[in-house]
Amino acid sequence: IAISVNDYLMTYGSVTLTKQTDPAGDPQSFSFTATGDVTTCSGTPTPTRCLGKLSPLDESFTLQGGQSKVVKMVVGSTNHVLTITEAATAGWNNTATITCSGGVSVTTNNATRTIQATLNTTSPHAICTITNKSVGATVPITLVFEGADKSRQTGEVKAPVRPLAGGPAPMKH
Repeated sequence: IAISVNDYLMTYGSVTLTKQTDPAGDPQSFSFTATGDVTTCSGTPTPTRCLGKLSPLDESFTLQGGQSKVVKMVVGSTNHVLTITEAATAGWNNTATITCSGGVSVTTNNATRTIQATLNTTSPHAICTITNKSVGATVPITLVFEGADKSRQTGEVKAPVRPLAGGPAPMKH
């Protein structure tokens, strides 16, 4: 994408990010932040072209399963890194599965849910999918321990609710 602003031709690189959930179709919203490595600004009287700068609408956003967003950054002939990070979300595994394509150098970190795409005018676009798995519903279980001296101690744990093999799903409390 090339746009002319105050006689400067700005070229945008991008990462098209698609959100998937397991189970598919879960309505949970996931929060993302994006940053660029702003290195060079030019233009008079005020800088209008900053390599590595993101569109303000792309700096923070949310996606639900099945949704996509194109995150744009101004690029030049030299490499600039676009970093996208997903925030941890309660009820979902802390580790995600990230896959990317597009012929661009991309580094992913499933544990921190981070994508770093190296973009320039020759290799300006990447396509990534980030998938999160639900930890599932949990129910509290109270455990009672009785010592040899008949003393009692209790503790509570949360256990996942899972269907029984070949039978109906357990009741939720």
